[in-house]
Amino acid sequence: MALNGAILLIVALLMRPMELWPTLQGMHILETLIAITAVAITMDSGRITRAGTQTPQLAWMLSFVAWTYAASSAQLGVSMGISAAWATSLGPIFMVVVWLALRDINRLRTTLAVMLVCTTFISAVAIHQSYQPRECIELLANTDSSDVDWVPDGRECSNAHECETGGRDRIDYACERVGLLGTFSTQGRVRWRGQLNDPNELAVIVAALVPFALMFGRERGAFKKITATLFVTIAAVTIVLTQSRGGMLALATVLCFTFGRWYGARAVLGAALAVPPLLGLTWRSGSDAESSSTERAELLFEGLQLLQARPFFGTGARQFASENSINMTAHNSYLLIAAETGVIGYFLWCGMAWATIKIPFVLLKIRPSFQNTMITSFSEALAASTLGMHVGIFFLSFSYKHIFFVWMGFAGALYCAGKSNHSALYSGTTRKDVIAICALAITALAIVRVAATTAK
Repeated sequence: MALNGAILLIVALLMRPMELWPTLQGMHILETLIAITAVAITMDSGRITRAGTQTPQLAWMLSFVAWTYAASSAQLGVSMGISAAWATSLGPIFMVVVWLALRDINRLRTTLAVMLVCTTFISAVAIHQSYQPRECIELLANTDSSDVDWVPDGRECSNAHECETGGRDRIDYACERVGLLGTFSTQGRVRWRGQLNDPNELAVIVAALVPFALMFGRERGAFKKITATLFVTIAAVTIVLTQSRGGMLALATVLCFTFGRWYGARAVLGAALAVPPLLGLTWRSGSDAESSSTERAELLFEGLQLLQARPFFGTGARQFASENSINMTAHNSYLLIAAETGVIGYFLWCGMAWATIKIPFVLLKIRPSFQNTMITSFSEALAASTLGMHVGIFFLSFSYKHIFFVWMGFAGALYCAGKSNHSALYSGTTRKDVIAICALAITALAIVRVAATTAK
């Protein structure tokens, strides 16, 4: 039952049924599924005892959450600080639920197979969206929230100015492609809903799932090979249509790592040579692209200034947008965490990320001792996927996203599966880990500083 609950939770996170069917709105679908899955995990106590209950990420995650509450309360006051920090807490809850529910390699594989099916559907909707004519869309204030409702009025257009000329007074318009299930493009770039509402985020998640499709495709059976090839093809097309350079870099990373593991250094070189042409497919030009690049550079620069001004507590959770001149989030996950939680919170977040990345690599290193070869193949896929995701989120404000913590849950579940096959598997943080975490934290911010300085 815990497996079913975790799968339904992840499917709801991806597919957003509460947005597709208005009757489900206000029912708190995600929170309800978390509660159901937690009850199922508790009932599965016998299996929990056999599999173990620890993962190296747990101490980092708990410390990060505690520090987020403390830092936010110190900066914003107890009431506002707790409220702001709570908005970041659902992601860690996702991590724990996924980790505890899927602590078996077969459960992990089943869940990833379902995710591939969901993502194929989402990608198909996005591809269909790209072929639709542009329509005038009224941007109407939602009386029940601070969101804006997008309502197409049926008129075809080439830009928003045309819509305003023949539209209703005092109404803002957009000129976008209208897809299936009430989806819309943004600046002509395809997207989905919820946490995949941004084209860049859609591209990164699609790219991060490619290694799992390749994992299944390498197994015996023509059906698996055909479906894996189909998924990779659809994924590549979707990423191109999102026009996301970060998504394309994430895809290049997972392909370089995977083919390098399979075929050696020559495959890595061949994949690397394909990166510039691939980036060319997603390269954007024009005023919108120039404006986006300028905004990102300004956000990086101001984010570094915020960190310098408040290095200990940061601005408080979810405060970055209100603290900069253009009221936008950082568009860099590392900088966002550093600016909002200070150097301590940033170090703890990097420790959590490092522990997640390390797990599949440790399992790959000791693979000769495994009787279950599926653990090795899943570790290889998760290593490629996690590396690709971290490349992608370097250009996104993904630090608190629930789907990001789902990947951390996968690593925790994989650790438990590996522990059941190799009881001596590492469980703590070593001095080398601390050095590596510091190196990761410093390097990420150094790259941000170079990018901000160069752009300015």
